[in-house]
Amino acid sequence: MPTTLISPVGFWCFAWLLLLQAVGHASEFPLKLKVDPGEIPQERVIRAMGPATNPAGETIGYDAISLKRNGEPWMPVMGEFHFSRYAPDQWLRELHKLKAGGIDIVATYLFWNHHEEREGEWNWGASRDIRSFVEAAAQAELKVFLRIGPWCHGEARYGGIPDWVVHGDMTIRSNDANYLAKVENWYQAIGEQVEGLMWAQGGPVVAVQLDNEYAGSSAHLLELKRLAIAAGLHVPLYTRTGWPKLQDLMPEDEMLPLFGVYAEGFWNHSLEPMPGKYREGFHFSKVRTSSDIGSDQLGDLISEDESEARRYPYLTCEVGGGMMNSYHRRVWIEPEDVLSTALVKFGSGGNLMGYYMYHGGWNPVGTYSTLQESLVTQYPNDMPVKNYDFQAPIGASGRLREHAHGLRQLHLFLRDYEHWVAPLQTFLPEVRPKGMADTATHRWSVRSDGEGGLLFFNNYERLCRMPERRVQYAITGLKEGALKMPMSPVVLEDGDFGFWPFRMEIAPGFEIEWITAQPLCRVRDDNGDWVVCFRQSGKVSPELAFKADSGLTVEAQRGTDVREIENGLQYIGELETGMEPAVTLLAADGTRRCHLVFLEESQANQLWKGRMGNRDRLVLANSELVFRDGMLELHPIREGGVEFYLLPDLGAPPRLDGSKISSRTDGLWAGYVIPEKRVFYRQESVALQALREAGELRSIPLGPYKSRVAMAPVDADFEQAKKWRLPLPKLEALEEDVELMLQLDYVADVLRLKADGALWMDDFYNGRGFEAPVLELANTNGQSLETLDALELLLLPLQPDAPIYLHPSVRASLPTGESVAQLRTAHWILRSPIRLHVE
Repeated sequence: MPTTLISPVGFWCFAWLLLLQAVGHASEFPLKLKVDPGEIPQERVIRAMGPATNPAGETIGYDAISLKRNGEPWMPVMGEFHFSRYAPDQWLRELHKLKAGGIDIVATYLFWNHHEEREGEWNWGASRDIRSFVEAAAQAELKVFLRIGPWCHGEARYGGIPDWVVHGDMTIRSNDANYLAKVENWYQAIGEQVEGLMWAQGGPVVAVQLDNEYAGSSAHLLELKRLAIAAGLHVPLYTRTGWPKLQDLMPEDEMLPLFGVYAEGFWNHSLEPMPGKYREGFHFSKVRTSSDIGSDQLGDLISEDESEARRYPYLTCEVGGGMMNSYHRRVWIEPEDVLSTALVKFGSGGNLMGYYMYHGGWNPVGTYSTLQESLVTQYPNDMPVKNYDFQAPIGASGRLREHAHGLRQLHLFLRDYEHWVAPLQTFLPEVRPKGMADTATHRWSVRSDGEGGLLFFNNYERLCRMPERRVQYAITGLKEGALKMPMSPVVLEDGDFGFWPFRMEIAPGFEIEWITAQPLCRVRDDNGDWVVCFRQSGKVSPELAFKADSGLTVEAQRGTDVREIENGLQYIGELETGMEPAVTLLAADGTRRCHLVFLEESQANQLWKGRMGNRDRLVLANSELVFRDGMLELHPIREGGVEFYLLPDLGAPPRLDGSKISSRTDGLWAGYVIPEKRVFYRQESVALQALREAGELRSIPLGPYKSRVAMAPVDADFEQAKKWRLPLPKLEALEEDVELMLQLDYVADVLRLKADGALWMDDFYNGRGFEAPVLELANTNGQSLETLDALELLLLPLQPDAPIYLHPSVRASLPTGESVAQLRTAHWILRSPIRLHVE
């Protein structure tokens, strides 16, 4: 649950709660919303901006509602992963993780200064090899979205534009002829690298973004597009960020505007929690822009869309998958921050969920300079020299965070129901929050096509306690008459959010009136269709209603409240959760069945769906996993055995190293156990060797930028850092495909991890631990563990009066009036994937 605090906005949250307690809040039942069919666009002409058809005859385009694939609504999920910020020998492994998480398109920046740090000195090798990355994405069955700049930001030095361009005789980000000549060379170089990999050539590249967060004239972006096309970057979709507003209108169908939202950001110069208008991100709205993204560069913005925005589908590229930490502002992101804002974007009409970042990493080694954003380079923030973990769903270590599982729940649903979901339009209730501090008014919305749809609710807001509320909803204006759900008012607790379907065909021939649980996915076996849902709130029991005259009959059910209710509906309430069907419906023809399973949220976090043995299957596992090369690959997350369940079962038991693994039946799920002795996962303490105590505390200067924020330490400051030697584990334990990670629990200002004098990673402490992938970092630094025997750890003390922002709970846990540089625990984590061959 979020931490309660008293801050400028938090004060008003608290005041609203006191008011509710003082006067009582008599909720009107039901809460009302009207669907207006007149707001549902009728004209849906499919367009494209470049070659739309690939050699296989598949097409990609868009209309005013959604992207289109082969003429049908398409709701892909996009995740950002910067190839030049990760070890190239592990790109394919990590891209398979994206695919298993429900990602369909991998987005990546191309930072110009990663490839041409000095004019004419090109570097397309190793971690900068964009061609190999795109080919790996194709192998993982992902499409690719290239964000080619020239200005990317991405917390890169000068936004990715090389120093020699920034300081040259030209005006950057303009139609200056000298600048455009350099950009033309840059785009031509990209085009040469990815030749043959465009969608029309049979490759995976389907979209290109031009520049980023650009506020000037459309003429400049159009000139960039012309240069990109001339360089051979021919794609169906050209895009730009929809924020900030341009100085003039972009001509129609030249570039799709893409949007975003973050729960909180590092770029604000305030040292208070939730400055600016971040709370808007937790409110359903038809306004697509965010007023806080990039406010350090763009200043205070108004949340206002450009006039032509609704000509295009509502697409996003920067739904915050986490957040980086600048030196002066250390934002700790909770899983609920990411999941709630993603839900709100979806419930507000988003038809492309695009996450920034989805996978973390680190900056490559610069030849002439460090490559991160800094105050020294006239940017508003000091960023870590190396670290770009971003608290992303998949961290820089390659391990999944909790919100990766929550996001996968949404992605599975979109993959199975995109044709139905994409055309649904957003409708908001008349009574909505009166401002960012209004926690008394319930936040909810509906997406509908005038017949059925999804009802969204959000009772979560970062760093603000939300009141428990009793809710029941009424939706009018629907083709077949008004609908009221649930059957009786239910209680939503602080932190509850999700969506419920109504008048939806959950499987062919099976239409429900409503379900008070969030649908996850659907799969078929010889026993019929399986529809899996999960319960989001501990105080809302799943219930199901369907028309009594629909021809559907209940073949079996595990619910304690079964009856016919008003409007000719059959109702089943208090449905049991678990792996077995709570309800089995029989179609009117008497042959087809639909089994509804209601999982608890903890079980839903363990559910995956992928193709094995030439058909889709569900996997419920106590490990991370990927579907790869006809195999099920399990990645253990703790010591002990690995268990998983399959539905439907395979034709033959999966094999591990040529031998069958033991199985058991749990209802209609097939259960399998891999015993601990066959699982390689080991945690061992680091044999720490203290080398030096911390020396004199540094004086923390304020930066030259107008905000005067605290500046990060420089190399010389670490001569006074507390220092340890970390002997590496025995190399004979490092068998093929073993991952080696370093886990540290520490409290300090700044951490640096080095090997033979080379900086591997750094971290600005924000209350979380630190995790680093040792083999991958050695790889990208051109080093080998065969020649290294130890790493070096440096901690600079965190000073009590340091002018930096920390999460209120982290700040409260620090010793009063003392500087601290403490290493609490240090562990090596070694694990190896379990590869199961399936038939």
